[in-house]
Amino acid sequence: VFTNNNSTYTVASPIGFITASLDKNSVLNYNELHYNDKAENIELGKIYLMYKEKNVTWGEGFDYTLENSTINVVCADSRIKTNVDYQCRNGDMGACNNGELGRIIGNWERINVDTNCSVTVILPWQ
Repeated sequence: VFTNNNSTYTVASPIGFITASLDKNSVLNYNELHYNDKAENIELGKIYLMYKEKNVTWGEGFDYTLENSTINVVCADSRIKTNVDYQCRNGDMGACNNGELGRIIGNWERINVDTNCSVTVILPWQ
């Protein structure tokens, strides 16, 4: 709540209601994947922006968050290389109409690995 020129305004923050998910239709914070053989640019998952457990689209008031979110992936086994292909940062906002923040892409050689990867998503709000 703030006051400006004797008028009182209440601003509701969505903090606590926004989250990132591995599924575009429901909040999913864990996924298990199994792959065999060498991997070159394998999609390991997509990250979606959710508000009150529903998918967010462009123009619903979350445009800043869609454009400026950061996804960080760290795997316990350093032989797995990951990068993120951001969907809403290319100037074509139609690319993020389904709330997709980015795709996690993985690469590794022919190795035997059993590892966990942690995904951290920073959702800025303005």
